[in-house]
Amino acid sequence: MLVFSFLRVKNTFLLQFSLVILGSILLLWAAINNTYPLVHSDTAAYVSSSFKLKVPLNDKPIGYGLFLMSARLFNSLWVPLILQSLITAALLFRIATLILPVVKRQYVIAFSAILITVLTTDISKYVSCIMPDIFTSWLFLGGFLFLISTQSVDRFFSAGAIMVSFISHNSHSFLMYSSVILLLLLSWGLRSRNDLFWKTSRQLSLLAIAATLALCMLNLAVNDRFTLTNNNSVFYISKLIYHGTLTKTLDKYCHEKNWKLCNYREVIKLNGNENFPNWYFWGEDSPMRKMGGWKPAPEDQAEYQDIISHSLNSFSPMILRRCLKETFKQLTKTSSKLFKYDETFGVFKVLRSYYPFEFNQFMNGKQQRGLEVKGRIFSLKEKIAQILFFAAAMIVLLICLSKKYYFLSGIMLALFIFLLLNAAFVGFTVAAEGRYQGRVLWLIPYFVFLVLSSLFIKLHKNVPHLIPLSMRS
Repeated sequence: MLVFSFLRVKNTFLLQFSLVILGSILLLWAAINNTYPLVHSDTAAYVSSSFKLKVPLNDKPIGYGLFLMSARLFNSLWVPLILQSLITAALLFRIATLILPVVKRQYVIAFSAILITVLTTDISKYVSCIMPDIFTSWLFLGGFLFLISTQSVDRFFSAGAIMVSFISHNSHSFLMYSSVILLLLLSWGLRSRNDLFWKTSRQLSLLAIAATLALCMLNLAVNDRFTLTNNNSVFYISKLIYHGTLTKTLDKYCHEKNWKLCNYREVIKLNGNENFPNWYFWGEDSPMRKMGGWKPAPEDQAEYQDIISHSLNSFSPMILRRCLKETFKQLTKTSSKLFKYDETFGVFKVLRSYYPFEFNQFMNGKQQRGLEVKGRIFSLKEKIAQILFFAAAMIVLLICLSKKYYFLSGIMLALFIFLLLNAAFVGFTVAAEGRYQGRVLWLIPYFVFLVLSSLFIKLHKNVPHLIPLSMRS
């Protein structure tokens, strides 16, 4: 009897392991189609940081550079890409098995959720790119797994995914904080009904604190500054410029303030608008280039902060309106284009320098030849796909609420809130860009499929619960 039980457990594990491996291969569809990992202009900074242990422009955390150090195992960028794919597939598969009722084909349905997501979304482009964009979804997936499972393996795995995500991109820290605060408020209100939910939420908040300390320590080690983020003031100044607020601030205060930016009022008025949102960073005539670039002197940093403070004091309503407009723009902007890079780009130089044995493979890829790299197998126009995703999610949410399946309703509501928070942080800090929303939009069809599958099983199999055991009071 014990032998049969052991064989059954072993076969179950092998089945799950095989499906995760197959799912990770599906997630690499875009890289396989390209014949090499996809790259972005920012890839250069991350790859360089993995060798120098310092971000060249000092505007990013070191976390993703540390992750890319895994490429040293075989001196190939395929290594971190495979890790990204495996971790993403494992998160998706494990969450699916916990959400779905326990039925005979549970694992097959869980794998189907990954398959449907690859077929209908651009998830593969984000998994296949040497960028931390896919890590944004790890915050949501890792946090969700942490909340619904009490198994130690799940807890360590989800905590690891959250930590890696947290230290890899500046926006992730703010996403984590806001999500945890909302979660604590909700779980505190429900603590009389479900004390376990309240306890787990507090543990997740402690994980956020630990991640904060880890990131600050990394910044201290790398940049000699015990800080959470680097050069935030530069981003906010750029934000004020292209929204037209900075010119108003300079006009109002330059007669009494000795700000260096006052000397550039005319060029800022000429070029600082929403048609050139990143002009302050990369424009040839940008004042930033003449004021220390991405590494301004301490007095320039103090000036930036003083300008931001005066702008907020005088033009808060205007800033709020513009940021809300940018948030809405971000919610409706999902397309992310791939570009061909020549010798003038850092990513070209970095790959040739650090990965010479793969450079020909990079040059022969579809991206570098200017050909289309398919991210999804079923191609739909971005706007149509987005409308369909949101419409399906709203219908599923209404069905769950009408049936009083509050756990499934909570999943959909939490997803909507996370997507909104992602768009808000982009809208309030930088310019709207398709990849910032696309990196998390694919979560909608994934969870819609899982929730619909759970509802179908409930109606046809008459299973007693649609709530994971660990979430039941």
